[in-house]
Amino acid sequence: MNTENLISYLSSLHSISDDFQQFLAKQTQEYSFKKGQPLKDTLRSSSVWYVEKGMLKASYFDQDGKERVTRFWHEDEIILIESNAYKGIPSADYLIMLENTTLLLLPDNNIGYALRHFREAQTLKSIIFQMDRDKSEVLAHLLHLPLNQAYEKFETIFPVNRIPVQDVAHYLGTSPKRISEIRGRK
Repeated sequence: MNTENLISYLSSLHSISDDFQQFLAKQTQEYSFKKGQPLKDTLRSSSVWYVEKGMLKASYFDQDGKERVTRFWHEDEIILIESNAYKGIPSADYLIMLENTTLLLLPDNNIGYALRHFREAQTLKSIIFQMDRDKSEVLAHLLHLPLNQAYEKFETIFPVNRIPVQDVAHYLGTSPKRISEIRGRK
């Protein structure tokens, strides 16, 4: 397994020591998924994933059976799977691969070790949590805009050509037909 991209990505956020790089190279696990495959429940118990290659979405189905897409991730992004602090609200969703995808996992017990033994791990944790919080606010922001504006901003944030029209629609709370119409005018 090659952790070169992960190490490069983390180094772009904050400098990391050779010892930490070696630790990551030894402790990281690689998983490959086919397009349409979910991240299995047994693997969802792990909380930190790196998207090496591919793209995935988080979604759930509302009480009417309609799919609601809440997040997208692609290469060089970290997925944080956290339990919801509000006990009555289940944590996100299904994680479904939109393309053939390779994810790297640093198991939770190794994260604890890294946080105790590598100073830069604490700094990276703070940076990654802030980035995740910022990205989670994107949907709320876009839903407050008129649809044409929301789609324009969506295009600047996400690789729209890699996301099916229906998933864009389910993210922006509209119909696939409306998204197709907007794309057709461009």
